[in-house]
Amino acid sequence: MHQKNYPKIFEFVRWSAVASFAVCFVIINVVVFYLLKDVSLNHKRLHSPTSYGEIKNKIELVEKDPNKKIIFLGASAMWGAPGITDAEETVPFQFAKKIEGDVSVYNFSFPAAHPLDILIMSMLLKNKADLFFIDINSDYLKADSVIGAKEDRRKYLRVYKLLSANYRAVFSESSEVQQCLKQYGLVQPYEAYFDISSYIPLLKYKDEVNYLVLGKPFQQFFANILNGMLEFFKTGEKQVVWKDIFKQHEDFPVRSTRVNTEKVVALSPSINSCVSQAISSYFVKNNIPAIFYLSPHSPEATRLERSQTQYKENKRFITNLYAGTLFIDLDTVQPITSSDFIDETHFNKTGHAALAEKLFEFMNGRTVFSNIFK
Repeated sequence: MHQKNYPKIFEFVRWSAVASFAVCFVIINVVVFYLLKDVSLNHKRLHSPTSYGEIKNKIELVEKDPNKKIIFLGASAMWGAPGITDAEETVPFQFAKKIEGDVSVYNFSFPAAHPLDILIMSMLLKNKADLFFIDINSDYLKADSVIGAKEDRRKYLRVYKLLSANYRAVFSESSEVQQCLKQYGLVQPYEAYFDISSYIPLLKYKDEVNYLVLGKPFQQFFANILNGMLEFFKTGEKQVVWKDIFKQHEDFPVRSTRVNTEKVVALSPSINSCVSQAISSYFVKNNIPAIFYLSPHSPEATRLERSQTQYKENKRFITNLYAGTLFIDLDTVQPITSSDFIDETHFNKTGHAALAEKLFEFMNGRTVFSNIFK
């Protein structure tokens, strides 16, 4: 069969293109590395939605920090959703303003963080912090919060790579977690995990690059374009295609501040309550300094609930899950007023400041903690 002989110039151009691409790729990665290796993710909270890569990068910053460290773990109430667009208005940052000396405060909370997310984060950070504050979201202890967990693992774990990347370590450090997953039929098969992003800066810092360039994760940016185009085909409005594409903050639904439920739903054992008990056990067994607190609810929203016997039984159910830990129920010990809430469970700016003040007073009132940060 006759084979065409192309001029050598074509061969040269082809390999020149490959070489040019390789050189550009290397240059971009070098630039990204030197721009972001120290400042990447050095903001006051994780992005929303967050990723395992972002969490890992922020943990690296914690490891490099020579100061004493306080780490906050929790969900949307601590993160500042909905409505708190400035991270400096959230509980951890407000708390940090009250600390004197060389102490760093890190906010590792993120919206929809489940108990299993928080436990794995605790494992990754346990030797890197002098004190933890753990925000307990009672909503995730309701049985209906995990309906469909077998079909959708996001029902019991928000950032799934936390488990797949640390599968063996999680189960070796906490046999209770493995038992919880087995008990509720949620054991996932072992997944081999190799993180190539650790070796390629453009992948390692992709979250920060996406936020710097697009203002949000690429998937969310792309989804906004598609949704805008679909809306355009429906309505014919050209402006709608570009609406909110570069919006910096995710919208969160605001619930009513007047949720005077006639009947309180009884809390019962579930995957999340089981893992919550495993969290308590893990901190106690490893003697990790921590303050657990039940995230307050708006007094106005729960006014009728508080008069019911079931409400008190639910409180006892939660308290028993964290037996042996330093646990405080801010609803009863140091209540926050209804004017400090955006909705039933989330705080406004003054609420974050008030909660930070109460947590700081509580910590300072315990000699074992106040001595750490002198």
